[in-house]
Amino acid sequence: MLKAEDSGLKIGNKEFKVTSLGKKDLRNRYKVNGEVIWRKKTLKSFIESHQKGTYLVTVSNHALTVKDGELLDWGTNKFLPTRKVMDGYKLEGVSNDGVQLSFDF
Repeated sequence: MLKAEDSGLKIGNKEFKVTSLGKKDLRNRYKVNGEVIWRKKTLKSFIESHQKGTYLVTVSNHALTVKDGELLDWGTNKFLPTRKVMDGYKLEGVSNDGVQLSFDF
């Protein structure tokens, strides 16, 4: 994904700008006994906090897409809301004329 962040990503005939998500997008902040701690977001909390846009999300041994607050995954994988988000990337469609593109599902 590091190469995709520099040069973009091409899927089919569409090109995408890839941006890695930071700590605030991938972790939740809690206060326990007066101490602030950060924990990895669950898949459910990631979806709740990312209602707009298209994201490539990795969880343990799997990758999936979250588009406009909706989980897009293989039909055989059931939704496990407590899975921890390991990493995430925002995908923004680009074209030669500057018009934004999106995934067509």
